[in-house]
Amino acid sequence: MTRAHEQTAKPETAAKTADDIEREASEWLMRVDRDGGPEVSRALAAWLGAHPRHRAAFLRISTAWRRADALRRLADPHEDPDIDLLAPDRPPAMESITEPAGAETRAAVTPLRPRMFARRWALPAAVAVALIVTTGLGMSAWIARSEQATQAYATGVGEFHRISLPDGSAVSLNTDTKIRVAYSSTERRVELLQGEAQFEVARDADRPFIVTANESHVSVVGTTFVVRRRSAGSLDVLVSEGRVAIDSAPQTLISAGQMALIRDGRVTTRTVDDITRRIAWTEGMLIFNGETLSEAVAEFNRYNRRQLVIADPQIASKTLGGAFKATNPDRFATALEKMFRIAARVHEDTSSSEIRLSSGP
Repeated sequence: MTRAHEQTAKPETAAKTADDIEREASEWLMRVDRDGGPEVSRALAAWLGAHPRHRAAFLRISTAWRRADALRRLADPHEDPDIDLLAPDRPPAMESITEPAGAETRAAVTPLRPRMFARRWALPAAVAVALIVTTGLGMSAWIARSEQATQAYATGVGEFHRISLPDGSAVSLNTDTKIRVAYSSTERRVELLQGEAQFEVARDADRPFIVTANESHVSVVGTTFVVRRRSAGSLDVLVSEGRVAIDSAPQTLISAGQMALIRDGRVTTRTVDDITRRIAWTEGMLIFNGETLSEAVAEFNRYNRRQLVIADPQIASKTLGGAFKATNPDRFATALEKMFRIAARVHEDTSSSEIRLSSGP
């Protein structure tokens, strides 16, 4: 069934719902697959640069097809990992579609096509994109029928899920996350019970969108932001678009490109310049850029039952960079062996599974 907001084109990006932008990104992906010439590339660059939500949606959809080929060597135990995936002193290469469309971006878009959209993927890509859009619409319609009730959603360890809400907003749930959603005529409220979630909020001046966690309240009208609940009294809020208000004394406002750290009721803010890296989990990826091995291990352990354990304290402070599939600690350990000569040994029993890391060949 066609919904009212899909019947007319939106002149302003801010008025588009998450479904609208996902659909446009899907159409662009198929258009580039059919005709990747310079004119199409320039048009795509302009669309990507028009709004951060365009770039995020296009990256989200295209990654599904790019990942299969880009991570092939990590998935194949008989091949060495790409040395570019793990470098101690160099940040990972980021594709131009994640940056604003300036002159340099337009020049960089054209060469992406051979890597991203091989002709043999054309039909499966079109079918899968249709499934993505249809599934999103179906989820929204299902929620809308019980709009006055409270709905709960959860992911297990290593799972990711994207939910379309009845107002056109969308929520992406990270690993081991639980939320409770309650819509009314006066507000849209989501309670983050545990974990981490990204919110893409459709604008509705009459109904603020409120996220609560650890007795903190984050209120917005229309924006994109991430909330991570670390522990009781500890919360991170990262804003990639628009502004959010944090219920504190006095009230704290943070804008796109800023992060708020809430610790026991106290709020501190800072500017971040690596938002794309910080939200790579929405694509099932972890991207490191100068983190220590100890920090990288802690992140991997959030996504996997098989835990990484640093058995030798001397290697904990080694720094690294690269992009990795969040749910594949075995391939990460293999890359560590190849690049740093770190020994990785699997230990399993009836109750646990570990990969122990230590110095040595």
